[in-house]
Amino acid sequence: MSTRTLRARPLAAALVAVCLAALGAGSASARSPRFVNTTATFNPDTQSHPGACSQSTLVVAHAVADLSANGVLSQYAALVAVHASGGATAGALTRALLVTRIAQTATMANHGCTTNGIIFGTGKRTLTTGETVGVAVPAALRARLCRARGRDCVRTAVTFHTVFPTNCWNLDQGTARVWLLLKRPPKPKPKPKPKPTTRASTVTARPAATVNTVCGSGNSGTSTVTLSNAQTATAPATFVVNGQSYGPVAPGQSLEVSIPLVSQGNTQISVSSAGQPLVAESVPPDPCPAAAPSATTTLSCAAGGEVVTLANAASATADATFEVNGQSYGPLAPGATQQVTVPIASGATGSVVVTSGGVGLLAQTTYLNTCAPQPAVVGAGLSCTISDGGPVGGGYLDLQLANAASATLPATFAVSATGNAPGGFTSTVGPVNAGATVSVLIPVDASGNAVTVTVTSPGLVPYQDTLSGGCPVQLF
Repeated sequence: MSTRTLRARPLAAALVAVCLAALGAGSASARSPRFVNTTATFNPDTQSHPGACSQSTLVVAHAVADLSANGVLSQYAALVAVHASGGATAGALTRALLVTRIAQTATMANHGCTTNGIIFGTGKRTLTTGETVGVAVPAALRARLCRARGRDCVRTAVTFHTVFPTNCWNLDQGTARVWLLLKRPPKPKPKPKPKPTTRASTVTARPAATVNTVCGSGNSGTSTVTLSNAQTATAPATFVVNGQSYGPVAPGQSLEVSIPLVSQGNTQISVSSAGQPLVAESVPPDPCPAAAPSATTTLSCAAGGEVVTLANAASATADATFEVNGQSYGPLAPGATQQVTVPIASGATGSVVVTSGGVGLLAQTTYLNTCAPQPAVVGAGLSCTISDGGPVGGGYLDLQLANAASATLPATFAVSATGNAPGGFTSTVGPVNAGATVSVLIPVDASGNAVTVTVTSPGLVPYQDTLSGGCPVQLF
């Protein structure tokens, strides 16, 4: 008779405790031995990317603080099914995360993040055997964690789909096996012994199998089948799981086999040993919560207001739509981002409200545009009035330069002219105070050829214009 454990709702992985005692994440009976306080070698040729890494640490609290500083704390918590909000998120994630070692070298999909909360893929990453990783442990598995190997506590390799390498604490997704020290699952209640007829019969300890299903991240979940041979068994046991043979498993040892669940319909799981059925279950796909979309905002002087970055999580299972100040955007596919500008005049204030599917992502907040107003070229035109020192038979191109009245600093302009400007023309004009306008006279001849004027100034989009024409020949 099989035993089914409680379904674990968090991450599509099983995880292990190394920093449990330092973090206070469980009782004394649920602590595991400490590893050496070092992190595995990080290969920058295959595992690094500009902006991809956070700090290297085995202390979960330090890693969580760094994730918070990078603006991805809530997103990472949602990806590992740690449900908390506001100031409680950091504490909840710290209690859920533990450190363990990779049981078998695996290649995962690595992700980095920017300091404004955007997660991006950085390619493949190889996690080597013995490398330390952080993992979020579901409550059902934390209850089975134990301190040291023994009769009722065995080291078990468990398959997970999301881990955080401790030398960068980035999000790695794929399939990795990590070590756990777990209490043995309860043995199935034995069937009543048949009454002896003539003499006492000899009872041999039987192997056992249990099924535990955990939620997946962007998938339908995974059932983990634990194959155990009794401590009192007199011989190794071989198991058959869905037609495939596993073992032999020595007395007192166990082996875990992961079975991905199908997205449509139930997944059949059958286990037998020595021809005796141990498990026959039909497991439905686990309803896993999709990763939540996110929104961040930053002031952009070049854009002229608040730039809102809308993002759908890479592990999301559906497209996401957004509303920014009541206007719809999207849908965005999993892993996609879009930027939207909310115009705010220099020195003025504005507000930004972002929702997705009726859930608030950015509450109404007042933003102040602290960018200094830009200077401007007011206009240019020909003036044919001849003055002392002007070109014979020519005139002047009259160029008007202005600094905004609300500017906080004086403006300086660099002016140059080519073409119908004898010998070329260059000049530096300024400083021009806020609210002031100055006139620049550029000499031109009477040929009527085009003259090209270029004006640059800090904060001014480069201005360039070409004017044709000249002044009629004037005699002295």
